[in-house]
Amino acid sequence: MKTAVTAKGALLPAFWLAIGFIVLGFLVHFLLGPFLGFLTAIAGILAGFLFCRLRAFGYTVELRGREFVITRGFFWRSVVKIPVRYISSTGKFTTPLSRMLGTGVLSVTSSGRLTIVVGLPVEDISALRRLLTERQV
Repeated sequence: MKTAVTAKGALLPAFWLAIGFIVLGFLVHFLLGPFLGFLTAIAGILAGFLFCRLRAFGYTVELRGREFVITRGFFWRSVVKIPVRYISSTGKFTTPLSRMLGTGVLSVTSSGRLTIVVGLPVEDISALRRLLTERQV
């Protein structure tokens, strides 16, 4: 089974990043002036949505035989392979915003590693969790 982070799923961290930069913009507004605060907030929002587009291109999760493979990155490719026999638990988390977008967060705990994947479709998270728990037994 192979799935990827959708465009809606990539919006979730972009919203978090944008909210952080809006708060930073307010702080800069009060400390250095309104113009710099406005520029900080706008630059952060644009960076968040650019990050969103790049993240949607280069993030896949795959269950290949006896390995759970996570491929991350657009410019710097990172591949994480976790043997299924070492996976001790999986978790599915959704927030109200992620439920509106139809996405969620998958956490996979293995011996010595916690891997979190943000932005997968909820149906794919449920299917991956079911496949991972079936293969452990």
